[in-house]
Amino acid sequence: MTIRVGETLIQLIEAALETSMQTLPGVALKDHEAIYAAFQAGDEEAVKAAIEVSSESWETNLTYMS
Repeated sequence: MTIRVGETLIQLIEAALETSMQTLPGVALKDHEAIYAAFQAGDEEAVKAAIEVSSESWETNLTYMS
């Protein structure tokens, strides 16, 4: 079960990274590196925090791009 969840998470991150790299590559890379580093460290709270920062960043950026 854990392996499947991890594989699914990686697939979601890869899909999001591909899309975001086309619009704001610097922001996308910084956000995904932070999420990945926290995930690799096994720090659940840091993963949540990095995802929240990324989500807020993209909400702001996409709002201004529209």
